[in-house]
Amino acid sequence: KLGSFQSKVAQQASSSRDLSSKLVQSEEDKLKISKDLVEAQIETNKLREQYEEEIFQLKNKVLTQDEAISSVEAESERLKLEAESLKAELGVTRGQSQELEEEYGSLKSSFLSVSEALEQEITHSDQLSEELLTLAHTHDTLLRERQRSHKHTLEVERVRALLSRVSHSRVRVRTYVSMGKDQQENKRAIRSTQQELAQQSAALITSQFQLKEVEAENSKLQNHLKDLNQEYRARLTHYIHDITADVGGRLKEFVDSMLREVRGSYRSREEQLTSSVRNYRSRLNKLNNTHQLLLIAYRMQREQILARAAGDGGLEAGPPEATFSPGESEIRGETERELQRLREDKQSLEKQLTAAQQQVCAHFYLLSEEAWTDIRSQLRDMANTEAQERERLQLVSRAVLAEQQVCELQEYVDNHLGSRYKLEVTRLRRMLGLEAGRSQSAELPKPRPQNTSLRNTSKEI
Repeated sequence: KLGSFQSKVAQQASSSRDLSSKLVQSEEDKLKISKDLVEAQIETNKLREQYEEEIFQLKNKVLTQDEAISSVEAESERLKLEAESLKAELGVTRGQSQELEEEYGSLKSSFLSVSEALEQEITHSDQLSEELLTLAHTHDTLLRERQRSHKHTLEVERVRALLSRVSHSRVRVRTYVSMGKDQQENKRAIRSTQQELAQQSAALITSQFQLKEVEAENSKLQNHLKDLNQEYRARLTHYIHDITADVGGRLKEFVDSMLREVRGSYRSREEQLTSSVRNYRSRLNKLNNTHQLLLIAYRMQREQILARAAGDGGLEAGPPEATFSPGESEIRGETERELQRLREDKQSLEKQLTAAQQQVCAHFYLLSEEAWTDIRSQLRDMANTEAQERERLQLVSRAVLAEQQVCELQEYVDNHLGSRYKLEVTRLRRMLGLEAGRSQSAELPKPRPQNTSLRNTSKEI
C-alpha cells in the first residue's frame, strides 16, 4: 500500500508539473490571441477610417456634380434667352437696314437735285461773266469816245465847274463834314467787327489744332488697344484650346459659350468705337459749317461796307475772305478746292477794283455827270453779280456738305453694316443648328451614371 501510495504521489507531482506547464502555455496562447485581437481592431479601425473618407469624397463629388448640372442648366436657359433676344435684334436690325436704305435713296435724290441746281447756277454764272466781259468792252469803247469829246468841251466844263464850285462850296463843306463823321463811325464799326472776326478765327484755329492733336492721340490709343486686344484674344484662345484638349469634350459647350461672350464684348466695343468716330465726324462737320458761316457773314459785312464806302477811299473794309480760309493741305474735296480758287480770284479782282477806284478818285474832278451815272450803273451790276456769286457759293457749300454726308453714309453702310449683318446671320444660323442638335440630344434617354463615371467627372472637374 505504501508503494502504491508513493506511486500515486509521484503521478500527482508529475501531473501537477504537466498542469503548470500547460497553464503557462495557455497563458502564452491567451497573450498571443489578445495581441492578434488588438492588431485586428487596429486594422478594422484603419479600414473604417478609409471607408468613411471615401464616402466623404464621394459625397463631395456628388455635390460638385449637382452644382455643375445646375450651372449647365442655367447656362442653357441663358443661351435660350440670348437666342430669343438675338432674334428680336435681328428683326430690329433688318428694319433699321431698310430705313437706312430709304434714307440713302432720299439723300441720293436730294444730292442729284442739288448737283443739277449747281450745274444750272454754274452755267448761269458763266453767262453772266460773259455778259460782264462784253459790258466791260463796250464801256472801254464808250470811255474812249467820251475822252475824245471831253477834250473839245473841256474849257466849257472848267467854266461851269468854277461857277458851281463858287455856288456849292458851302454845301460841299457841310456834306464833307457829315461824310467825315459817317466815315469815322464806319471805321469804328469795321474795326470792332474785324476784331471780333479775328478772335473767332483764332479760336477756330486753336480748336482745329486741338482736334488734330486729340485725333492723333485717339488713333494712337486705338492702335494700342487693338494690339492689346489681339494679343489677349490670341492668349485666351490658346489657353482655352489647351484646356479643352486636356479636359475632353464635355466642356466644349461651356467654352463655346465663353467664346460667344468674349465676341459679344468685342462687338460692343467695336460699336462704341464706331459711335465715337461718328461723334467725332459730326463735330468736325459742325466746326466746318461754323467756319463757312463765319466766312459768309464776314464776306457779306465786308461787301456792305464796300457798298457804303464806294465813293470814299478812306474806309478800310478789312482783309479779303481768302486770308481766313484754310490752306490747300487742309482742304479735302475738289469742290472745296474750287471754292478756294474762286475766293483767290475774287481777292485779286477786289484788288484790281480798289486800284481802279483809286484811279477814279484821282480823276474825280475830271468826270462828268454822265460818266458818274455810267459808273453807278456798273457798280450796281457788279453788286448784282456779287449777290449771284454769293448765292452760288452758298449752293456750292451746301452741295459739298451733302456730298460729304452721302460719302460717309455710303462708307459706313459698305464697311460696317454689310459685314455685321452677314456675321449676325451666320452666327444665328449656327446657334439655331446647335439648339436643334441639343433638342434632339435632350429627347434621347439619359443613362444612369455609375461610380466610375462619377469618379472620372470629378477628376476632370
